[in-house]
Amino acid sequence: MKGLKNKKLFNKINVIDILLLVGILIVGIIVYKVVFESETTVGLGARYVTTTCNLRLDGMPEGSSKYLEIGANVYDNETNVYIGKLVDVSSGDYLTIHTNHETETFVESKMPNQETVYLTIEVSVSDQGADLVTSNNYYIKVGKAISIRSKQFAGGGYITGINRDDL
Repeated sequence: MKGLKNKKLFNKINVIDILLLVGILIVGIIVYKVVFESETTVGLGARYVTTTCNLRLDGMPEGSSKYLEIGANVYDNETNVYIGKLVDVSSGDYLTIHTNHETETFVESKMPNQETVYLTIEVSVSDQGADLVTSNNYYIKVGKAISIRSKQFAGGGYITGINRDDL
């Protein structure tokens, strides 16, 4: 037991150094698991289904919907993440509701030179319980504010619906 009397193993490595290295290794593994393998990441064996989601873009300049091409790739404008392909476009009047204080009623009025653009996007998602997630970890949720872009168009709005029949 000569090696343990001077607290060195084989007269070269300190026992405390070995315990310190093992502790650092354990902490490193825990940090890696928490940061890089969180529960929200889509697993490797996830099943992807193609479905559609609807977007509503309010207050767009009038005529802006003509710049959208069916089949165009749609990206999140802030993160540059691919969302899906555009399959349908329509537009309508941009209506706002304001209060008429004289009659104490709500009044709907059309905003001049603006329109509401309705988009249908084909997305490939994996059902992760309450969330739908694309292969590049982009979350598709009803009510999510979204800033999108395609080849000749950029705008912002909300996801208003998801076709869950395909899931």
